[in-house]
Amino acid sequence: ISDEDLHKAEALLLAGKDTFPAESEEAKKIAQLLAKVQQALSGNVQKTSIAKKITAEANSLLAVEQKNNNGLAFTQDETTVYFVTDKTIMSISTKDGTKKTLIENTGDWKNAVGIAVYNGNIYLLDQGNTVLKYTAGNNGFGNSNYFTDKPNLSQAVSMSIDSAVYLLLSDGTIKKYLRGKEEAFIIKNLKQPFTNPTKIVTTTDMESIYILDPQNSRIVKLAKDGTVQKAYADTIIKQAKDVMVSEDEQKLFILSQDAVWEITADK
Repeated sequence: ISDEDLHKAEALLLAGKDTFPAESEEAKKIAQLLAKVQQALSGNVQKTSIAKKITAEANSLLAVEQKNNNGLAFTQDETTVYFVTDKTIMSISTKDGTKKTLIENTGDWKNAVGIAVYNGNIYLLDQGNTVLKYTAGNNGFGNSNYFTDKPNLSQAVSMSIDSAVYLLLSDGTIKKYLRGKEEAFIIKNLKQPFTNPTKIVTTTDMESIYILDPQNSRIVKLAKDGTVQKAYADTIIKQAKDVMVSEDEQKLFILSQDAVWEITADK
């Protein structure tokens, strides 16, 4: 069977999956067939799941994102959600919802598409320009250019940090930088390429890197050496705006269609 035939079968199954109730036998059978087709396409271990709609925990990243439509990019640490707008970088306490303006945009960024926190510092991806590093001081935050050189960031769409800085490009490339210098990062064993992926997620505490790939209705899990480990597929991902990962709970939380959905992310 050719890849073209497999893609046609995938499209038919994805369309058919939405015509039956999520827990029906028909939907389950379609999900099983879809898993086989997508596994053949990707060459990876692919889990097709029934995403479950849930109520997001108060003040969690996706709950904050639901309420702040002006946010351009969101991230969190153990105690705080951070997001950037055209005008400010804001923080919201995950404990009590206290909201603060941390940084005012005085011309520092023009097209913010990514934000990350690491060691108390805030990193902002300004598409087509640079990554700004904001360091807290006695008189607020001072900023500096993260890069020693100036890479081409015209296709950069998302950023995540685990001591290294990872930038996701719209063509599916991942760029890795350590102390401002680029290091080689190659995605291995991904048979079906990314199509305009939108989000990269990892932290120092995470064992893996997760890529949100809405156009292919999947979230791909990579080892930190770039090897594909698994892909999670569900039709709800097609319209996903964001994803949050809890490796401890083995769950993926997806913001899609103005609701939060949960997928079990077994290893």
